[in-house]
Amino acid sequence: VDICHRRFDVILMNPPFGEVTPAAKSLCNTHWSAWNSNVLCAFLLHMWETLENDGAVGAIFDRTVSVKTTYEDFRRSSLCAEGRLSAYVDLGWGVLDANVETAMAVLSRRSVPASYCADVRSATPEDKSERLRDVLSTKAEPFFKLIDSATFGTLPNAIVGYDFPSYLLTGFLECSSLEEAGYKAYSAHTLKAEKHNRVWWEVSMDSPPFFFQRMFNGSGYSPYSTAFREVAIADCALYALPRNSTTILRNREVHGKSGVCFSKRGDIFCCHAAPAGMLFTQEGRPLPIPKETEALQLLALLNTPLFRFALNKLCGQHKSGGYINMFPYRQVGEQLLLRTAVTNVINEANSLRAFDETQPLFMAPWACDSSLRASSTALARRLDRYREQVANLEEECEKQARLAYKASELDAKQLDDFVKEQPSVELHIDDIANAAQTEWFVAHSIVSFAIGALFGRWDMRLPTDATQPLTGSPM
Repeated sequence: VDICHRRFDVILMNPPFGEVTPAAKSLCNTHWSAWNSNVLCAFLLHMWETLENDGAVGAIFDRTVSVKTTYEDFRRSSLCAEGRLSAYVDLGWGVLDANVETAMAVLSRRSVPASYCADVRSATPEDKSERLRDVLSTKAEPFFKLIDSATFGTLPNAIVGYDFPSYLLTGFLECSSLEEAGYKAYSAHTLKAEKHNRVWWEVSMDSPPFFFQRMFNGSGYSPYSTAFREVAIADCALYALPRNSTTILRNREVHGKSGVCFSKRGDIFCCHAAPAGMLFTQEGRPLPIPKETEALQLLALLNTPLFRFALNKLCGQHKSGGYINMFPYRQVGEQLLLRTAVTNVINEANSLRAFDETQPLFMAPWACDSSLRASSTALARRLDRYREQVANLEEECEKQARLAYKASELDAKQLDDFVKEQPSVELHIDDIANAAQTEWFVAHSIVSFAIGALFGRWDMRLPTDATQPLTGSPM
């Protein structure tokens, strides 16, 4: 009891984190309105109260508290309050026994003008302490920064964004956000996969389910354009489904609208053109844009390394709509030229999908007079050209984005390094990872198509016109 009444010069801790018992929750709600239902925040708030007037508290904790939108109230009242954050270190993974990404912070009762910030996430767990000593002694950017303590409170959601590139910090001060510019991403449906998710060829057209609709449920690294193989099914009208923990229907008004779509999870963000008529999920989210020209312009910006790098700084692997919506918006480059280039990439991607019978756009393009070797060689060249076409488009969009966002020399160096981390663009034929595999694919596809035609999988009465897909798709 006596210790509870004492005030301390220094408090060091590794507070617990997570939910609390109902009784403890009531207590925390009474004493700390900004604790965000996480006992970690309650501990930090209480320890602050037990300091002497010039004392300081140091803690190692789950890094989520530093960046996640739901902790904004806590950050504004505690972690990022002006003059309070004396030091902050991003430690990364592998530091605690718990599977969490960690950070350290020192909060000082004696007001500080600037925060010492360091990043050692790239070091192995065994080398982090030595790496931190090096960073603090050399003070070399981008791993060390001295940030005005008032800066964090001016950032969206009061994120601890010490490592934001300068173009992002400047953009927050000078620009409206994507949402303020009229481009807002949304959360979407949660559907129980084994009950409601199918690929399109699993849906029988002879006895279709009561409800089915094309669905985007996330995709791989396929900038500008992706395959839409999945459908949602139900034995009643979709919005008649009972709400429970596995079925949550959100933002009804944005489904079916064209625009842009993106996957919530991933190390490297990419987005795709979304046609009208789609359902979206929590894993595959919508950013509806009525005007096609504006959707193409946004695809040009959002698929740049400049945007991807900044988004990783904002939210890490979980690319939820709220973080995308807060990104500062500037128009990039000559709009007509970029729109035309994006359109050409999307058209070529869809043309390549016509070769793959697992895709709704399959057109059976093998009815040709050339040899198998000639067909294979021609397809290989197209696939190589496609990847080159995407790379050229991204390079031009990135060049224009760096100009528009006034990227500094340090920004440019970081972006150049980031570009090297990006994966190869996925090809739009599932059985081909690289152009060297086309010979097998061509021979296999012709045999597969012939068997499908013999057994009635494909309706051969349809014209061979390239604008008409073969039946087999419920789309």
